[in-house]
Amino acid sequence: YRSQQYALDARRLLYREGEIVNECFTLFQGWAMLYKMLPDGKRQILRFALPGDFLGFRTGHEPVNHSAMAITDCVLCGFPGDRLNELFREQPEIFNKLISIQQHNMSQCYDHILSVGQKSAIESIACMLVELYNRCIERDTTGQPDTIFFPLSQEEIADYAGITLVHVSRVIKELRDHGVLDNGHRKIRILDADELRVIANMDSIAEI
Repeated sequence: YRSQQYALDARRLLYREGEIVNECFTLFQGWAMLYKMLPDGKRQILRFALPGDFLGFRTGHEPVNHSAMAITDCVLCGFPGDRLNELFREQPEIFNKLISIQQHNMSQCYDHILSVGQKSAIESIACMLVELYNRCIERDTTGQPDTIFFPLSQEEIADYAGITLVHVSRVIKELRDHGVLDNGHRKIRILDADELRVIANMDSIAEI
């Protein structure tokens, strides 16, 4: 049912909030981010998309309510809406599964937005690291069991956690000083997973 495969360079938009997009996409390679622009011109990153994630899925023809941009060079598979509707009619269990995945993703986005401003800077970044680590392990995109590919800039971390660039730099240094992680060359190595979970102060989190 795929129409074609797209190569999207890093920092290029896949779609913009408010546009009518007639396709949905699976992210085959690379990282992307979903975000909204706030009235004051600031950017709030809602979610980071990793290989295997489904982007732009809607049940109708309404405009998309967020923007999607490549963080790294990406490869995506495009699925026209009419072809997807055909697939859903033939295999409704796939439609039900996609709805379930979408609801889970939206729930994570809501939880994240609610936590912005409620958590400290170090808690927010620790939560982000735990979540991304777990998702990378699920997708088996790590070369080592305690190391993940980490292409995010400090600006992207700041826009996700709702903090300043200065805070991001200080928190990463603090986490290194705590001995819970090491970073460099677009990778992060988790040195003390248990302590990172404690710092994150999360109520319930999958085991690392």
